[in-house]
Amino acid sequence: MWLTVLAVCVMDGSPVFAKDSRMVKLYHSLEVNGTQIAPGEYQVSWEAQGSGTIVTFAKGKKVIATAPARVVDGSQKFSTNRVDFVEDEKGTAKLIEIRFGGTNQSLVFNQ
Repeated sequence: MWLTVLAVCVMDGSPVFAKDSRMVKLYHSLEVNGTQIAPGEYQVSWEAQGSGTIVTFAKGKKVIATAPARVVDGSQKFSTNRVDFVEDEKGTAKLIEIRFGGTNQSLVFNQ
């Protein structure tokens, strides 16, 4: 019985279990959800949770930061990864969007 229920959940395609991941290189120190992230290459993964999405930035197995975001599907595929940020009045760069090359998907961060 348990295996049948598990199979139904997996086959169902429920977004609660959906998880995606990409490598992203940051060229600037950025603030993500109150956490400073140094320049470098990070594994960025995101998972739908209820009506939102939680994004995790990791180096190896160490989680550096997590943040809420929205997955947005654009009308065209992006040619390369792109990281967008804004600087606040104190000069702190805050992450606002990551576009993933080869896809039409981006992560838009709640600020």
